[in-house]
Amino acid sequence: MDRLDARYDPDQSYGAHQAFTGFVADELWSTPLFQAMTTLVGQGVPKSEVDTLVIESHFGLGAGVTMRDLALVTLQAARTLYPDGAHESVFRTNFNRHGLLPASLSLSEPTLSNLGDDGVLDPGEFADISFGLQNNSTETVTNVSLILSTGVSGVSFNNNPYTVDSIAPAQGLTSTAIVMQVEESVACDTLINYSASLNYDSPTDGNVSLSVLSEIRVGERVWGQQLDSPALAVPDNDVVGVEDALTAINQPQTVGLDNIRVFVDIGHSYNGDLVIALISPAGTEVILANRTLGGFNGVEGFFPGDFDPQESLAVLNGEPLSGVWRLRIADLAV
Repeated sequence: MDRLDARYDPDQSYGAHQAFTGFVADELWSTPLFQAMTTLVGQGVPKSEVDTLVIESHFGLGAGVTMRDLALVTLQAARTLYPDGAHESVFRTNFNRHGLLPASLSLSEPTLSNLGDDGVLDPGEFADISFGLQNNSTETVTNVSLILSTGVSGVSFNNNPYTVDSIAPAQGLTSTAIVMQVEESVACDTLINYSASLNYDSPTDGNVSLSVLSEIRVGERVWGQQLDSPALAVPDNDVVGVEDALTAINQPQTVGLDNIRVFVDIGHSYNGDLVIALISPAGTEVILANRTLGGFNGVEGFFPGDFDPQESLAVLNGEPLSGVWRLRIADLAV
C-alpha cells in the first residue's frame, strides 16, 4: 500500500491481482486509500470517519465501475459527510498522485472550418481550428490558454494563442478560431501533425498543462490505377517464369508508404508453387510471394490487403511512379 509510483491509465482494464509494470492492480487503488487514511489520522481525524466515508461512497454502485468512478464518488461522499473537514482535500491529493482523477479542464477534438471551396486544405490556403473546453470540476479555473504548434515547415498559426480569463464550474465553451496558414511550398499529401497545448490554473491542482496531438493532410488524395491483362501462360516448374511489363505514364508522384497496392489475378492449379515479384522502374525488386500462398487454386487479390507481401513494399518509398513496372511469376513446383 505504498506504491506511490503506480499510475492510472483510463484506457486500461484492471483485473483483480493483475500485474502491471512495477505494481499490481490492487495497489493502484489501495495505496491512495491507505495513504489518505494515514494522513487524516495523523491530523487527528478518527479512523472511523475514514471507514465511514469509504463505505458510504460504495453504496448503490453498479457493475463495470472503474477506479476513476470510485475516486469521484469517494470525493463526493467526503464533501457530503464532512464538508468542513480536510477529508476531500487529502483524498484528492492522493488520487491525483496516481492520475485517478480527470483533468479539471478537458479539451475536445478539433473542429475544422473554412477549408476552401472544395472543403480540402490545399497549399496556399488556411483553415480555422476551434476546440471545445469543458470544466469538469466544482471550482472555477482561471488563466486559460490554448496554443497550437507544429514542426512542419511552411505551416504557421494566427490568432494564437486563444485565452480566456476563467471558466465556471460545469461550464463549457468553444474557443474562437485559431487559423492554420499553409504556404504554397507545402507539398500535397503532407501530413501536418500539430499539438494543442492547454494551460490553466485550478484552486485544487495549481497550474496544469496538458497537450493533445492532432493531424490534417494537405490536399486530397486521388487514387489512380493502370491495368494490363496479358493472358500469359505460366510454365510449370520453370525458374525463369514469365514477365509482364506495365508502363505508368506522366505520373508526377513518387511512391508513398501507403499509396501503392498490386492486384493480381492468376489462374493456377496450385498457388503454393508460385513465386511472384514486382520490379519498379528504378529496378527495385520486391518479392510478393515465395511459395507462401497456401496451396489453393489460383491467386486473385491485392498485395497488401488480401495477401501479405513476403517483402515490404516500403522499400519503394520515394521512388518515381512513372516508368515501366514489371511483374514476374514463376512456378517452382518440386
